[in-house]
Amino acid sequence: MVAEDFSELCKAAGSPGVQLRIGAVESAKFAQAIKSGETLPSLHSSGFAPDRERTIKTGVQVLTLSALDLLAKP
Repeated sequence: MVAEDFSELCKAAGSPGVQLRIGAVESAKFAQAIKSGETLPSLHSSGFAPDRERTIKTGVQVLTLSALDLLAKP
């Protein structure tokens, strides 16, 4: 995919939105890719294989903190 169309959905609904990107690769695999210059598979790729437990935990924490922050504002 060339781009996400999430922003188009927000514009059509007339409401603000935010899209978060969460790192999802195992730390050792990421470090090796940086060292070798390898490009890792990204979202929507058949080779995408996230570090599930850590990715889900981080995603839940980020979404929870974001919701709490928004709900605390008048």
